[in-house]
Amino acid sequence: MMKWMQVSLTALLLSALAIPAMAQETTEDARTVMLKESFKAGHSRTETAEESNTTEVSAQEMVVQTETNTETETKITDVLEVNEKGKITKARIRWTEGTTTTEKVELGKEPEDAVTVDSELTGASILYTWNAEKKAWEAKLEEGDADLDDVKKQMKKTDPFVNPFVPDREVKIGESWEADEEGLKALFSGDEGIKLKAVTATCKAEEIVTEKEMEYLKVTIELTMTGELQDENIGKPEITATRKGHYLYDIAEGRIVSIELDSEGSFDAEVQTPQGKMALTVGIAGNEKRAITYGETEAKEDEDK
Repeated sequence: MMKWMQVSLTALLLSALAIPAMAQETTEDARTVMLKESFKAGHSRTETAEESNTTEVSAQEMVVQTETNTETETKITDVLEVNEKGKITKARIRWTEGTTTTEKVELGKEPEDAVTVDSELTGASILYTWNAEKKAWEAKLEEGDADLDDVKKQMKKTDPFVNPFVPDREVKIGESWEADEEGLKALFSGDEGIKLKAVTATCKAEEIVTEKEMEYLKVTIELTMTGELQDENIGKPEITATRKGHYLYDIAEGRIVSIELDSEGSFDAEVQTPQGKMALTVGIAGNEKRAITYGETEAKEDEDK
């Protein structure tokens, strides 16, 4: 799987624990919801995710290789400090569990047995602190291997808690809006495997749904991006990708509780073989689901105090 696809839109979408919002009017007459994130120190959020991506490589209109990667992850965000507006200024992210299972099939060969390995982020803990003077986030690796690629990406995030899909204002049912451009760029930061050219996203407050007597706002997302893969071996091809799906926002509590996204991407490449250059077409399709629960932050001595 191309590493850039591991950029988890939804992992960054849920940047910290949202505290209960003020009571919101959701009658048929008003049909508006305050879609806003506020955060509270001392709380935590646990995200449990599963993502599957299948990559097909074709040559001369024939599939020559198929690879499916299924990733699971449990990530805990501990909110340590917030500012007067309820925005996070200090938090710790801990990756407690995670695996990647790879299944590969190549033309003319017997299918390989599935291989499961631990995620590079499993066991890692990073403390993020906002530096008001520099107007930048600072990352400190508390646990984990700093030489691992996935850890490096997390350390290089320009904004580890960016959420360009929540407008922090009242929205009407049926209303659409464009996600913040700078926030979208920050979303893809830290991944040196792709040079971002353009990214846009449209969000829409689709409807209010009721589950187990609880009301949720369903917000859909359609994201499109283009970029240049930074791989000399395949000629640095341009890639186009889309992600479509939705998240559910708990209206009473003022927080996101689940996300589901489907993704598609493709690019053309050229590789050198003993028989000469070969043109390849690569297609990627995937699905990601996340469930989020909330609780109190585990007690941990802050080394920076």
